[in-house]
Order: sequence, then C-alpha cells, then structure tokens
Amino acid sequence: MPPIYDLWAKTNDRDRSDEAPWSRHPLPLHLLDVGLVAEAWLAEDDHLLRRFCELWPEADAEAVQRALVLTAAVHDLGKVYPAFQAKSDEGWAAGYGQAWTEPEKPTGKGFDHGEATTKAFEGLVRRGVPDGLDPAWCTLAPLVRVGAGHHGTLYGPVSPDRRAAYSPLRDLLVASLDEVAHHLGPPLPLPDGPPPPFLLLVAGFVSVADWFGSNADSFPLAPKVTSRTEAEAYVRRHRDEKTAQRALQSAGLIGQFRTEPTTFGALFTPDGEPAWAPRPGFQKAACDIAFGEASGAEIAVVEAPMGLGKTEIALWLAARAIVRGTADGIYDALPTQATANAAYGRVQRVAERIADGDLALTLAHGAKRFSAEHRALRRAFASPSTSAGDVAAPAEVVAPSWLQPSKRALLAPIGVGTIDQALLAVMGVRHGFVRLFALARKVVVIDEVHAHDAYTGALLRHLLAWLGALGTKVILLSATLPASLRVSLLAAYGLADADEAPDAYPRLIHARQGSDPHAVVDPRPDAERREDDTTVSVEPVEPSDDGPEARTAAGVAWVQARLAKSGCVAWIRNTVREAQDAAHALGEAGAPVELLHARFARHDRNQIEADLLRRLGPDASDRPECLVVVATQVIEQSVDLDFDAMLSDLAPADLLLQRAGRLWRHERPAAVRQGHDEPVLGVLLPTDLERATLSFGPSAYVYDADTLARSAILVREHPAWTLPAACRTLVAALYDGAWPAGRLGADPTRLDAARAGAVKRQKQMERAARLTFLSTPTQEPHVRQARADRSDAGTHVALTTRYGAHSAAATLFRDTPAGPAPIGADQPLSVPGEGWDARLAAEEAVELATVSFPWYGEQPASVDASDALGGLRSWWTNVRPYDARHFVLLKGDGFVHGELSGRYSSRSGLWLARPGEAPPEAPPFEDI
Repeated sequence: MPPIYDLWAKTNDRDRSDEAPWSRHPLPLHLLDVGLVAEAWLAEDDHLLRRFCELWPEADAEAVQRALVLTAAVHDLGKVYPAFQAKSDEGWAAGYGQAWTEPEKPTGKGFDHGEATTKAFEGLVRRGVPDGLDPAWCTLAPLVRVGAGHHGTLYGPVSPDRRAAYSPLRDLLVASLDEVAHHLGPPLPLPDGPPPPFLLLVAGFVSVADWFGSNADSFPLAPKVTSRTEAEAYVRRHRDEKTAQRALQSAGLIGQFRTEPTTFGALFTPDGEPAWAPRPGFQKAACDIAFGEASGAEIAVVEAPMGLGKTEIALWLAARAIVRGTADGIYDALPTQATANAAYGRVQRVAERIADGDLALTLAHGAKRFSAEHRALRRAFASPSTSAGDVAAPAEVVAPSWLQPSKRALLAPIGVGTIDQALLAVMGVRHGFVRLFALARKVVVIDEVHAHDAYTGALLRHLLAWLGALGTKVILLSATLPASLRVSLLAAYGLADADEAPDAYPRLIHARQGSDPHAVVDPRPDAERREDDTTVSVEPVEPSDDGPEARTAAGVAWVQARLAKSGCVAWIRNTVREAQDAAHALGEAGAPVELLHARFARHDRNQIEADLLRRLGPDASDRPECLVVVATQVIEQSVDLDFDAMLSDLAPADLLLQRAGRLWRHERPAAVRQGHDEPVLGVLLPTDLERATLSFGPSAYVYDADTLARSAILVREHPAWTLPAACRTLVAALYDGAWPAGRLGADPTRLDAARAGAVKRQKQMERAARLTFLSTPTQEPHVRQARADRSDAGTHVALTTRYGAHSAAATLFRDTPAGPAPIGADQPLSVPGEGWDARLAAEEAVELATVSFPWYGEQPASVDASDALGGLRSWWTNVRPYDARHFVLLKGDGFVHGELSGRYSSRSGLWLARPGEAPPEAPPFEDI
C-alpha cells in the first residue's frame, strides 16, 4: 500500500488547460482542510456549538466539539480505496500504481466514496478499534455515518466492509485517522445513542464544512506536502492566517448581530418619522410575550386580521430571540414568490437594524432573479468589480454570491423566500438536510399558514415535527386559521394547544417546552376594541344566466355601477383566462383598466406591480380618480394595495376575507374615496342550477366544489362582515359546521359524490406527500433515494412541493433591425463575451423576458430556435443544461412554436392555446 500522502483527494483534472501541468491535493490535507473549517466555525459561532450540546445533553461539551471536528475531517475517508484513486490516471500512477500487483486496475466508474466512508469506518471499528488507534474512535460511528452523506444522500445503516478490519486497506484507514487526530486532537469518548436530531445537524454541518474545505481559493492544491512534518507547517499557516474564519465570514455564513436590546421604534420606524410603538391592544400584548427567553422548542401562533401588523409582531419576537442568544437568524417563509418579493424590502430594513457589521440577506425562491431589489443588491455586492472601488462601500446587508444557489441560500443569517424552500428540507432531495440544518438555528416565520392543500399541508406538518425536535423557534401567521388546523399544526410541532379563550380573536397562542401553553388576547374592554372594528358590506352579484360569459357580464355591470362614483375598484378573478376576459370586456365598455396576473413576463409584471404600489399603496403619491384593477390571486395576500370597492369571483370564505383585506386598508380623506362611503365587497355567485349541480366553471379547477357551495351560502346569509370578528366566525362556520345538502341547495347524490371524491383526493395527496419524506425525527436520518432538486438550474425539483405542479416557460423576443431583443429590452441580445458582468446582464435579460405557464403531462417538445435565436439558445443550454425553457420569436404579437401557440402583449400578458384545441369551459363533473 502507498503512503497516504501519495493518495489524492482533489486534482485539477477538470479545470486545467492542455498546456497546464497536472496537480493534486493530498488526501490527508483535504481531510485536514475540512477539519480546520469545522474547528474555526465552532470557535467563531458559539450559538451553533450550544445548539449541538442542547440536542445531546448527556454528552460532554468538549467531547461533542472534538467529535464534530473529527467527523468533518474523516468525511472523505472512502477516498483511500483503489476504486476512487483510479478516477484519475495521473493520481493512480502517483499512488497505487507504484505498488499495484493485481492483474487489472479498477475502473472507478460508479464508485461512491461517501458510502465507502461509512462502510470502511464501520468495518474498522465494529469489533473494537485496531491496536494503536484510540478506542474513542468507536463512539463516533453514528456521526461518521451521517457525515459521509455530504454529497447529498444520507445512507442510514450499511453493511460494514470486512476488508477494512483485515486487509492491507486497514493500514491506510488507520494511518488516515491517526494523521487527523495528530493535527486536530484525539477523539474523546461519547455516550451511546446520539439523538436523531443531533445527527441531522451533524449531516448538515459536515456538508457545509466540506463545501468550504473544498474551495481552492481558500485551500489551494498543495502537491509538495508529502509528510506529517510538512503538514504541520501547512496546518499552522492556515490557522495563523485564519483561512477558514475569513472564508466563513466573507460568505456571510456567520451572523453578526447586535446584542444590546432594541425597541419597537428602532426596529421599524422609517427614517425621518416619529418613533413607532406597538398599537394599543392586541399588537402590544403580543409583542410583550416572553418569546426567546430560553433555548429549546417554542412556537407562537398569531391569528389576527389583515392590516393589524402580524409581520411586525413576528419580526419583533424573532429579533428579541436573536438578541437573547436563543436564535441566530430569521427565515421568513411566504406562500408565493410574489409575496416573498413584497416582504423582501421590509425584512431587509429590519436586518440592517439588528446587524453588527455586514450581514448576509438572501431571497430564496426559484425566481429570485426577477426581484428588482434582489438583483440590485446582488449586482452591487457580489460582482468582482466591487473590489475595484468603482461602487459604493457595502451597506450593512449584503447578498454574498456564495449564498445564492438555493441549496445554500437558507444558510444566510437572514432569509426571505417561499415556504417551498423550507419544505424541501424534509423531502428526499439531495442536500435537503442542509436546508434543515440551516433552518434549525433560526426563528422560522411561516406566513399565511392556512393557505395549503392536503399535499403541502402534510409536508408542512413534517417540517414542523422536525423543527420542534431540533428546538427551532417557529412563528405561524394567519388571518383565517381554522381551529382544527391550528390544533393539528401545534401537535405536529410537538406542543399542545391552549384551551383558554377559544373564541377570542385576534389571538396569539404561545407554547414552549416545559411550560403550559397560554393564549394572549386583546386586553382592552369590549367597547374600546369595537372602536377598531370595520364593517364590510357584502353584496351577492347574481348572473342572469348560467356559464362564464354570464358571470363576466354581471361582473362588468357591477363594476360599471361602482365606477359611476369614480374611485379605485378591484376585481379578483380565479383564473388568468377569466381575468383577461374581464379586462377586455371592461376596456370595451370604456373603463380605465389595469390587469395583473402571473402570466406576464417579469419585466412587465415588475413594472405593473411597481406602478400599482405607487398609485394604490400605503404611500400613494398620485392615486387615480378612477381605475379598475383586474387581477388573479396575486393580490390576495401580503400585497399592500388599497381599494374603495371590490368584486370577487366566488372563492372559499376565508379567502374572500383575505381579499376584503385590500379594502379601505389605509386611512384616506373622504374626497380621495370619490364618494364611496363604506367598503363594499361584491361576490359573483352561481345560479341556483349551478349550485344544485355543483357547476362552478373554471373555479372548480382551483377550489373544492363543496367549499365553494358553502361559501356561496355564507355570502347570502351574511350581508355585512364586521372585521376582525368575522375572520373567526365565518371560518368556523365554513370548516367546522354541518352542511346538509338541503342547506346548500345541492343535489344530494352529486354532493355525496363530490365529498367522497374530495376525501379520496386528500388521502391520495397525503400519501403522495409521505412518499417524499425525509425520515422522521425519531429515526436515524436517512433518505431512501435522494434526488437532485435542480433548483440551481431554475427548473422544477424532482420531488415537487406542490401537488400536480407542472409548468413550462418561454422567453419571448421581438425582431428588430439589429437582431432579436428580449421583450422589455431596448437593445438586441447577443451571446455574452467573457466576464461576470456580461453574463449576469444576459441572464437577467433572459429571465426578465420569460413567462411561466401551466403545462400538464409531458413537457412541450423542444423546438430548435429560429436562426436568429439559435446562438443564444445554444449558449443558454451550455450555462443552464437542465433548463428546458423555449426561446420564442414573436411575429407581431403572436407566435407558433411547436406545440405552443398564442399571443402576448404587455397589457394583457400571455394568452396560450394548444393548436386546434379550445380551452374547456368547465371541468367535467367527474373531475369536481
């Protein structure tokens, strides 16, 4: 067997040019590099070490720290095998090739050195460690087993490799462990049975340490180090130069938070305004709870109406936990990319005020490049030009480029993104456990927690189970949370619900390990609380006939009647096609219309959203006298627009309440309301025949038919909704009451069939979700078959976080005399030259001209781009090999591109149809 310093761990095989000489990094040095990163990380981040110790209180803290460093160091022990060394011809010749006596050299193909690491270690220590090796190595076996999964797969129990105990391979393994212990310290004994949550953290910790230890910028190849003596000098130099510390700090991985107490005003008051204070009543009572005073699992469930400041409550409680040292960051999880984009600026301002020096902030979702704020932040502070002095010095919050790929984005001390990025943490995707490791140390805020179907809800409960087991602090937010769902979520987290004040609203449930849960309600007298009530007048709008055309005509008539007073009116439709039809009909009738939905190119959508916020947001500078905004659900939640009146397609009553939250959202002079003297919500109802047959048109593709039928009755029975109380009473009536067919006016046979179908679908969705799960918190962490999530390439994950989530994407170009230009761009786009700035600009141009749209079944067949776009398409395929978007050249406003055909305009967005196929008017009954 060759000396261990003759074996390689890293080479320049992939990166070197034909003229460059081959080089390598000796295996012991790579093991030590990763160990040095782990050592520095634990020394710099006492919160991280404390979290490990809290999860395994029976183990000595010093022994835990040493074990973590050594586990990180031996993560690549399997690289001693000949099958790995054979992956490089030059590496083989320099190592095993000098003494190989077998007839054939191993191929190295398909060899998994991660699995080999755990098999080798198990084989080495299964019957007691060999002579001359510290027996305490034996107690590290469970940690090494999960640490070996650093390439994304947690293997679980494996069969030990018997050769590790009896063959000459043993000598290399023993020598590697001895070398690691010499430089990093020997292992210290650990008790048996590390808890599964502790092991999960080990898996994430080792993976991230390996990413840093493999970075050649920090740890360049050192082929001339060939002995322990030279390695001692190597280790000493990296420790003296603080190589690992500097890498961790520059990546923004270690949060630098202020430790002195802050005030509500200091955290939220906009510059130049008088200091804010919590609103008297519920918000103040909620902000006063003892959240974050002690380590361990702790949850707050905030149920409060739209506009009361739930986000400020959550961020305030999270900031206090950080100051108290019981959390080390925040992840704000929103239901959609649009709501995440809307929250990004608010969280950024809070991050700036709790930061002590530069603090990494990331936007974590698949379309983050579309966010103007995020792009500006990344361009300013992630570009190499930053060091050239041609941009301003960094602000307190930066977006380090290392944290941008979505696998790593959650590691930033402060993150804003979709709930999907958090749910991937408990699914069988590669490195999902790294996401869970990242979340474990933060306060995880989950907004609109009610807004999930059975599939995503099952994933959410699995996530909460893991967060509870890891001692992660969680804050759940909702305006319309059914009591049964609240109980289910708290039970999944591992804590009980509070029985007190069951009907109070607004309400906060605070529960933590070791103490009884309790409810916080508005402490003011009833008369004082009622002064804050808002009454929304609810008007049923009933079409004269069945079908979508009649509903659209009735809606146009209602909006026109409201516009007789002028004012700003919203019409929220349930599907994009219906929104486009409504906007077209209103335009034909002479109404001033803006349309917003998810099927705009991002350039246009950004402009529309920004324009609407400028004109209808909280700081509206030129609110129009008369405007209709036709939109889909994109304005339903977490978007701060304010309307004088609203029309809505029929939706579940809890979502109608959410939509009503966009009415009279801000105090404005009466003259600004243009004669509208109270908030009014019109709801388009089905006809009696449609209710009887449960025929709800395209809306039945979006919402459960039984729930729509119940909501229609609630609209009829409650002509005035007093907020916030209606958020409790209507939701309870919708989900917790008895609804016989007679009350719904529905055919009993159809209703029974619809309900049976809904139960069947729910069970199917929950079963499908369970098939994606990471192991439970009571099992040693393992993944049956980890799958790449491809999220860095901007495409769908192999295991989706949304049931039946299928879509495709097209980048749209217009022809110009100088060549094709992405829609929204002034100049043609050509294949970028060398350089980071050129590539980033080209990628952004492509992304901003892209439209995503639903596509069920197989993805649309690839079509060669036109000659004018062929070069760009080839370039994109090279830089994004897994991204199958289509490059489409518009002819006028229309296009035909293989299976895709349609038209696009910056006013109405994408209208798409398959050739020769008209969209269905309504789903068949058996699909309801």
